[in-house]
Amino acid sequence: NARGEGEGEGGGGAQTGDEWNLPCDYIDRVTKVDRQVKKLSKIDLYRPFTLSDQGMERWRSIADFYGISDDFPHSQLLAHSEKMNIITFVTRESMKVILAAGHESNDVSIVSAGLRMLKYNTSGGQAVCDYRLCLEALPRLMPYMTKRIVSVSRQVFEQFLETGRIEMDDVLEKLALGSFVVQLESDAHAAVVAWRGRSSVSLWIGKEDAQSTLDRVRAAQMQ
Repeated sequence: NARGEGEGEGGGGAQTGDEWNLPCDYIDRVTKVDRQVKKLSKIDLYRPFTLSDQGMERWRSIADFYGISDDFPHSQLLAHSEKMNIITFVTRESMKVILAAGHESNDVSIVSAGLRMLKYNTSGGQAVCDYRLCLEALPRLMPYMTKRIVSVSRQVFEQFLETGRIEMDDVLEKLALGSFVVQLESDAHAAVVAWRGRSSVSLWIGKEDAQSTLDRVRAAQMQ
């Protein structure tokens, strides 16, 4: 059969992947990498929280609301994105690495790090502090807290975990609106996050965490 123009030696026909010795899935790989790069470029990265004036101002408000003592290592806090909606806590060694590399450097991009401690929770201006506590942070943060901790009996604590509600008393009536800790009076390690609303108090953790805490409290009582 006769060959068309451009198909002969020195012709301008397109060359295939085989002629360039490229893997047959080369185009697919390049396309996948390109998609991943674009996806990463849209991720909000973490940055040191109290290094900026805005971050330090927010921290002072948080510390005052929860009565967090001055010896809490706030320099180990990271903020998620410039909006600072999520605040996490990292080890001193991790923060040294972050600061040494430069938190805005291309050499290090922090996508996920640390223990989640605080989360921005819009209350529509009802609460003095819009940052609520995270359950996983309580063991690390509570030793430094001098406010917003309410101790209750075992009966009230278990009922709170089961129903998600707790009756208002004199102590809760005087409590300012916002996030706080409810702990078992006989075991300071048994504690959960709650939210003081205008006329009620709600459990502010997931059902699985509530059930896990309830099971742990009951198991400890049987020992």
